[in-house]
Amino acid sequence: MVDNRTEATATGRTDTTAALAMLTAFASVGARAFDVTLLDIEGREQGFQSNRSLEELRRSMTKRLEAATRSQHSVVVRPRRSTTALLIQLDDFDAAKADRIQPYSFLTLQTSPGNFQVWLAVSDGPQDPEAAKQFRTRVRRGSAADQSATGATRIAGSLNFKAKYAPTFPVVAITRTDAGKTITTATLEHLGLIAPAEPPQPP
Repeated sequence: MVDNRTEATATGRTDTTAALAMLTAFASVGARAFDVTLLDIEGREQGFQSNRSLEELRRSMTKRLEAATRSQHSVVVRPRRSTTALLIQLDDFDAAKADRIQPYSFLTLQTSPGNFQVWLAVSDGPQDPEAAKQFRTRVRRGSAADQSATGATRIAGSLNFKAKYAPTFPVVAITRTDAGKTITTATLEHLGLIAPAEPPQPP
């Protein structure tokens, strides 16, 4: 387990080492490919690449971060389906919420001052796409996370280019990693992090 909380306030400089550490954290729970999106300062998509391998991203990350910084683009990655666990992104946490859940996570990020994101790997989570989607929704509701989270996140070590942060853009930072850390559905139930299933909607 690595705790880098003191590094989370850095601004103005990208960090390839942090980006690679984030990819390694995802690899430790079975993620081997990622979609990559570039967003401009207003949040508009400026580029998209599908299904990039872990190895390709490791080789190209320095150049990607340098190019994104020059054009003021945020680098957003979405891990594709893990081979060993169901990945769940819990976004828009303050420090207190993140502290409560991060002991059960494999990765915690600080995406901007006071804003944290916690990633869980559920070892026995549903693998059927629709069942997985519903399960993620229930965990997000149960943990009071952002319900609009899509599973895409700015990569650690990159600058978070949003107009409200100009001219001092924060660096997305890893505050904690625990390689290979997984959690079971039983533990999530015990922690009260799975909201009841919503009744089916009438046709």
